[in-house]
Order: sequence, then C-alpha cells, then structure tokens
Amino acid sequence: MRWGAQRADDGQLALPGLVRTVRTPEFADVVFHEVHAKSTFGAVILDLSALKPGEKMTITADSFCGKIAVYVPEDAVVIDDGTVTLGKRKVFGTADGSGGPVVRIAGNVTLGNIKVFRNGLGQWW
Repeated sequence: MRWGAQRADDGQLALPGLVRTVRTPEFADVVFHEVHAKSTFGAVILDLSALKPGEKMTITADSFCGKIAVYVPEDAVVIDDGTVTLGKRKVFGTADGSGGPVVRIAGNVTLGNIKVFRNGLGQWW
C-alpha cells in the first residue's frame, strides 16, 4: 500500500504507526512527524513522497528477516542513524540539503534490509 498521498482532514499524514505530529507555533512551516515501522518475515513500504519542504519525519524502522522500503522526495535530506546485524541499509541518490524535508531513520536491521529511494524510483525487492 502507498500512504504518502493520503492525508487526514487536519492536514496531518494518515500513516499506520504514526506516533505523533507536532507543529511548532514559533516556526509556522516546521512540522515534525514520528512513525514506527516493523517488518518480521515480510515487507513494509512507506511512501513519504508527499512530504513538504520544512517537514521533519523520524522513522523508527525495525526489520528482522524482512524488508522496509521508504520512498522520499528528490530533495529530501535522509539521515540514517540505525544499526545493522547481518543485514543491509542503503540510501539511494543524494540531495543538495537545501529546503527539502528531513527524514531521519533509526532502528535495527537483523538479517533484513532497509532501502530508501528518491522520487519513487527503484524497486524494493
């Protein structure tokens, strides 16, 4: 399933596993989202291509013998802070770091993989 284009009535992302959305009154265009994604012997696909500039997303992604694919906008800055045990984490493509959304990926991969694709390009398998 693809979740990036689906939004709740109040403008927040309608993602399964969405823990919280925070809007800061001091900075009108800055929105923080936090999502937990877990894959055990299966696959999870997160389509975040609808993130707007200035939004910040934190993903806690845990994969045990599973796959997690994350699709981000072309200009997104991706920060991978997670750990790997006999698995793989890969961010495809680069961003210039100016003006796009910021996606931080944390969590642990054991015998699985997490792949981040830009602009919907690439296949998760």
